[in-house]
Amino acid sequence: MSAPPSAAQPIAAAALWREASTGASARLVVLGLVALAALFYVFPLAVDIPLIDPDEGLHAAIAQEMVERGHYFVPTFLGEPFLDKPILFFWSQALSLKLFGMNDTAARLPGLLFGLFGAISTGLVARALLGRSAGVLAGCLYATMLMPLGQSQAAGPDVALISWINLAVLFLWRADRATARSTVLRAGAVAGVFLGLALLTKGLVGIALVCLMFGGLRVLRRPSTHVISALVVAGVVAIALALPWYLGVERIRPGYLKYYFIDRHLLAYLSAGQRHGDSPWWYYVPILLGGGLPWLVYVPIAAFERWRDRRIPHRELDLLWIWLAAGFLFFSAGSSKLPTYLLPIFPAVAILAAGVWRDLLTTGRAGSGRLLTAAIVAHLAVVALLTPIALVVIRTRYGIEPPWHIWLFAGLAAFGAAAIWRVWSDRGPRAAFAVSLGLSAAIFVIAVALLLPPVADATSAEQVAAHFNRLGSLPAQVWIVEDRVGSVVFYLDARLRSRLTSSTFRSISLASIEGEINHAAPDVVLAVRDRRLDGFERVMDLHGAPIERRRGFHFFTLPFESPAGVR
Repeated sequence: MSAPPSAAQPIAAAALWREASTGASARLVVLGLVALAALFYVFPLAVDIPLIDPDEGLHAAIAQEMVERGHYFVPTFLGEPFLDKPILFFWSQALSLKLFGMNDTAARLPGLLFGLFGAISTGLVARALLGRSAGVLAGCLYATMLMPLGQSQAAGPDVALISWINLAVLFLWRADRATARSTVLRAGAVAGVFLGLALLTKGLVGIALVCLMFGGLRVLRRPSTHVISALVVAGVVAIALALPWYLGVERIRPGYLKYYFIDRHLLAYLSAGQRHGDSPWWYYVPILLGGGLPWLVYVPIAAFERWRDRRIPHRELDLLWIWLAAGFLFFSAGSSKLPTYLLPIFPAVAILAAGVWRDLLTTGRAGSGRLLTAAIVAHLAVVALLTPIALVVIRTRYGIEPPWHIWLFAGLAAFGAAAIWRVWSDRGPRAAFAVSLGLSAAIFVIAVALLLPPVADATSAEQVAAHFNRLGSLPAQVWIVEDRVGSVVFYLDARLRSRLTSSTFRSISLASIEGEINHAAPDVVLAVRDRRLDGFERVMDLHGAPIERRRGFHFFTLPFESPAGVR
């Protein structure tokens, strides 16, 4: 396959880009950005999607408990302190629930807003490093990458962390470029405010990543010393901002600082015996490759260009490459791994890819012709194959058979990938970029409207709560087999929630039922999701067992009245 004809027309491409930056075209660009933001961060609120377990339901239930009990300082779940994560994201959810009521929309709104802020702040960093056009592009690319976009829909503290890291990087970069000492100190202080918010959102990870970035830049490009002074000021301000809350929790719950910073930070990073500590060293490779699609395919072009110009000092690009490489190595070196941990490096992916697209739109060229052609083909393949692959995964993992019209849409998406190539060939990269964003938006809208609700139903325990809401009472204990309990608590009627204790709901695995069923208290109800019923029947003899059904779940009351029990 040959390179697109527009690659040989740099003058025309540059003229189109200048036109897009002025007058009526600029207004169209702004309207397009507003429309994209509305589709990705407002439209999901209009769709009936239950909270997804394990994390989204749990976070919402913790924030709900804050509002109902009026205890806003220490997060709790079922009356027990929840000390695994700091307070800031829970505060944002609690405020939303307080203002808009105990519903899905209010619980999901803060995560979507943080996702939008992540895209905007990524654009601001890109503008400071690479110019205005790269800033607009980077915001769009970040918003339409799989990992950032997906995490914004079922958000947790990791999504909120992105904005604070981005803004800290922005002001530390200003300090690095400043000449006046007063400017350096002011920029460092502002960066410290954002690092303090990061400390209240996700602990030390934000500070560690930012120090790696600018420390690496200092080693690689020694002439500037301003950033060291700014980092010291930022560290002092960050600690001063966050320390009162941490000390307050330590006073209420002695031992919290040791648990959070030693056990949850240091030991979790160094020891494979901690939670999530059994993952291989390459754990994040597929997450980076998959989560950065479709725009990650242009990062090799940025690498080629930087290698070609390696003898030319370029602190902006060096910072981005340190951000990506050091961040990836830092998270990979840790023993405790989860997909969301890698989220803070995706702004660097978006900005590097945005730099490539800026060159395409202003000169018509980027990297070598063969490398550019390979990236375009990879981009089109991702667009063509992503929806069918997602459908296969959904059918395999959740037992959901997508209807025929969804498969038809997958075929249309594949056809749209071919259309991108045609538009590029006929009208150049600017039109192809607009079509690509439009196709991404269309795929997202269809996915949210038609695919996400059944997937959410298959992961949420909303129907367990609906079952007991209908009954109007709760048994002594409810064991939810192979599922988490966060969304159950959130969806219970307020009258029933007021009676909950820390032992009312419990997640239990199939493997542990055999050892615990004979010691169960009377009147225990087991809630089993339909797709897990076969595995449950292999463990339990259900002959004669009293069964109730609710959409997606079977409910069994212990003890069984007929010869039943563990096989």
